[in-house]
Amino acid sequence: MFDSLIEHFDSVGIRDADSSVEGWRYNLAHAEDEGADPHEALANVQYILQLLYLEKIDLSLATKILADGSRVEKWRLAYGEAGILEFFLKCLRPSYRGEHNEPGWTSDALRLIGNCCADLDANRERVLAWIDLPFVIEKLRSDEQADLAIAVLCNFCFDYEPAQKAARAHQLFSALVALIDSKDLNQDLLSRICQLLEFASDEFNPETCPDNSVAIIYKVIVTRDLEIEDQLLLSNSIVALLKHERFHKLAIVQDVTSLIIHLIVFSYTQDQKTISDTTILLDPRSFDTLEPGGEDTLSAMRQSLLGVMWDLSALPRFAIQYPLSSDCVGVFVSWLRAWDSDGQLCACYVLRNLASSDEACTQMVQSLHVHEPLLGLLSMTTSVPVLGEALRLLKNLGLPAANREAICSVPEAIDIITSLWSRDFLPTVQHAAATSIRLLLKGCVPNINLFLHGYSTDRLLGDMNSGQLSRLFCLFEASRDLAARVELARILIEIWRTIHIQISRSDADHDTATKIIAQAEKLGENVAAPVVWMIIESENPSLVTEGWFGLTLMASSREGGEAVWKAIRDGEALASLKRTIADHNSESKDRTNALVLVNKLLQRKYADPSLETTLIPLLQGSTNSETIDSGIRNGLDQVALI
Repeated sequence: MFDSLIEHFDSVGIRDADSSVEGWRYNLAHAEDEGADPHEALANVQYILQLLYLEKIDLSLATKILADGSRVEKWRLAYGEAGILEFFLKCLRPSYRGEHNEPGWTSDALRLIGNCCADLDANRERVLAWIDLPFVIEKLRSDEQADLAIAVLCNFCFDYEPAQKAARAHQLFSALVALIDSKDLNQDLLSRICQLLEFASDEFNPETCPDNSVAIIYKVIVTRDLEIEDQLLLSNSIVALLKHERFHKLAIVQDVTSLIIHLIVFSYTQDQKTISDTTILLDPRSFDTLEPGGEDTLSAMRQSLLGVMWDLSALPRFAIQYPLSSDCVGVFVSWLRAWDSDGQLCACYVLRNLASSDEACTQMVQSLHVHEPLLGLLSMTTSVPVLGEALRLLKNLGLPAANREAICSVPEAIDIITSLWSRDFLPTVQHAAATSIRLLLKGCVPNINLFLHGYSTDRLLGDMNSGQLSRLFCLFEASRDLAARVELARILIEIWRTIHIQISRSDADHDTATKIIAQAEKLGENVAAPVVWMIIESENPSLVTEGWFGLTLMASSREGGEAVWKAIRDGEALASLKRTIADHNSESKDRTNALVLVNKLLQRKYADPSLETTLIPLLQGSTNSETIDSGIRNGLDQVALI
């Protein structure tokens, strides 16, 4: 390098006689001698470059020699310390050149700048201080210099946050999207662009991006033979675009949903020819086509796309663009039967967002029969995220009263849900399953009948032909999760609430309701124990009120009353009863319910002599028969409201 510089400087008239660079020839000739300090020689070079530039002497050859030299690692930091890097940075600034045209040696100068930035934060700091980033980013539009601009940006920005922040501020993201749309780039350049997009997508102005940005990136993913890691980076760019309201609006108009569906399919097959075949996710053999390795990356790609589908399907415009009868929604319904948890999760996300009104939920159950594959999914998956989303969807579908009987008419529907009460599942899943059961039983006598009489077999209970109550009590005893135990107690209250409403109706089937209560009461004191526990342990006043009311309903029959008495006759339960009655707040529902309960228990004349000696003192001076009768009536009136 130094010999070439000596020859060139001689040719343009640089002499040793120039006092400012006296001895430059010697310094350059011996710069690479053992033990020599090359900094003085490079300082001479920097000064000579200044002279040549001021004399308007062409720097093309000198720049090329120095750019070639910058490929040698040991010279890069020295270029920065000697001012050579700074010289070229200044020369490329449009503000420094003024009205002069861009020099013909720009490409070699860019090459030198890019090389000097490679893994050298000291030089990157110099570049950040002097470079005109819009000038470099603009080079992405150049047919001849786009690859050099990419190289400069990569070396400048990788692992250097200040440079990344500056590049984002100058809208690198939109420039890169425009670049991949306008040029047929080779694989190496595409891979570098993907790496630049990784940080550029963190912050950008969506107004500067082309309207079809999502389609541009989608096309690159599915038509170019990219590495899996690059596919993920490009998918993340799509996700970044769709976080902005502008692209939310465009996404619905441009049917971006179909592109996302195709990308999800492509993430499984890596085959452009199959991207429109959404049934691939239903065939377990399709998963055999995946090459070993990269599964985690592809799953991460799908996870980012699932987030997009969640956001898009939550938009009000989504339901208008894709009615429940559309093919698009049909794809998601079919994916409830997918063999992979990502496809199942995507289906649950979208369908749960669409199940946002009673009308939509009713159509999903009565016309699309979404509950059938959904129950099948609950019976086979062990994925906690999928179980959580599937149960949330089931809860939405069960909100309209008209759907509840239809859902539980699917063979073993209740057994499928309560099987999630097994110890093998997390408390969050157990809680969600209990909530779903409570909702499906609410106001639906046929479902309660199935719940109490249905056959249940599972790992928790072994073989037990005693319906789901036994399963409920087993989980209640085994669980230490407060939320799950509360939901189990509320299921019991819901059973009695619904049956008593049924009995109070003049057109009801009283015989069936009576038989159902008799079945529930066969388990004796276990029936009331969870409700009593909820009253004692819950810090939620509304749940305490619901608990006292539930006990009054249970005490409406002789067997139920006996179970309630056994559950509250001593310990903290009895203390809680005494405290509640001692509260003379006339507006206390808890006190009214507790007094009604005590009155009912005393009316039954149970054989236990301690009942009267314990309860009668609680009533003395507390109320009169008119108040109790009023409390009973008010309680029944509020059955559907609590």
